[in-house]
Amino acid sequence: MKKTTRNILIGIGAAIVIGVGVLVSPPNTYYVAATGNDANAGTQTQPWKTLGKANNTVAAGDTIQVQAGTYNQVLVIKKSNLTWIANGKVITKAIEVDGNNNVVRGFTITDPQSKAGIRTTGNFNLIENNEIYHMLEDGIWFWGHDNTFKNNYMHDILAVDKFPGYDEHVDCIMTWDWLWDTYNIVFDGNVCDNNRSVGSNQMIIVTGTRAHDMTFRNNRFIMRDAGYSPFALYGGSNYKLENNYFCNTTGQGSAALYLSGGTGITATNNVYAGYSVFAQGLGIVSQSGNVKDSSPCAVFSSTATQTPTSTATSTLTPTPSATITPALTPTPTAVRLCVKILWRRNLNIRPEPSLYNLSVGYYLYNKIVRVNAIVENSEGNWAQVNDGNYFAMKIGNNEYARITNCP
Repeated sequence: MKKTTRNILIGIGAAIVIGVGVLVSPPNTYYVAATGNDANAGTQTQPWKTLGKANNTVAAGDTIQVQAGTYNQVLVIKKSNLTWIANGKVITKAIEVDGNNNVVRGFTITDPQSKAGIRTTGNFNLIENNEIYHMLEDGIWFWGHDNTFKNNYMHDILAVDKFPGYDEHVDCIMTWDWLWDTYNIVFDGNVCDNNRSVGSNQMIIVTGTRAHDMTFRNNRFIMRDAGYSPFALYGGSNYKLENNYFCNTTGQGSAALYLSGGTGITATNNVYAGYSVFAQGLGIVSQSGNVKDSSPCAVFSSTATQTPTSTATSTLTPTPSATITPALTPTPTAVRLCVKILWRRNLNIRPEPSLYNLSVGYYLYNKIVRVNAIVENSEGNWAQVNDGNYFAMKIGNNEYARITNCP
């Protein structure tokens, strides 16, 4: 009897030791501020000063809140399961994400000495609501798998010519065969205004055989060089292009989508403007609803950060829930009016106009569900009024939607 009791006690003691062995610290939130000190504890009232101090100190599960300010540092995230959040306008140099399951949100990245603003090689990362400008060559370089890039804004990439005869160019987004396979990638709601007007510039370029299974939806690309300036697929397989807006400001782009090796491509509800054709080359297995826009590009302003904050997902086949009567002067029945959604961008409007639950493309005007009424303001710009909040579909050069004749 005593022997049995002893054995039970030993077993309980072993379980306690094992339990203690696997205990981990609960996730912590740390703070970084330009006015902080790396000798501090990293709390909200005693923040650290540098990104490097936070990067070296934090552990899996932790959150790093970076306060507004300028941090002239490259951030290389090799650890996993971290959440990096910028509070206000946080300016940094390039950010590299080599770990897994990380979140990088809300940073302003500018670094003329780095070739790309953001580079990923890890997996299962979320990169969202960041602004990238004044880089040496490109906006985003990406490798790894199951990464999502959402609502990032790229503009005014420098691309300094290295030497005479070298075809220096700007790619908004790029990957190629290197050390990692690249698959299960999503780009959703990103904007790239490519300021380069010479060279073989591209919206996106994918090369090699190690890239596959990618989705590009609700993105907007503005290109400024005539001829070749496409979304280019030189390899890989299984791509989905949904509800994107491709535009060339010169009106002389050759093809919005250039295919030279990519296979298994589906293209749905994309709008292209300033290009002679939607696609050049082989590889599309299914396409529908892709529309050419004959009007000038709806140029996105690069004078200020305008990063979308909503995470709403577009509906590919929206079903109107009501029929409305146009609030405009009656149009002859021979002319059909449409609302032309040039591109999706979910701004922080509450409540969000229902018009922005629709995908890029054309919709019969009398079938669009309005929150209140669509009116024309004194400047001739279409706008939507919603519960006293003025929501302009066209603000300066930033045009989101337009009432027009149906195609």
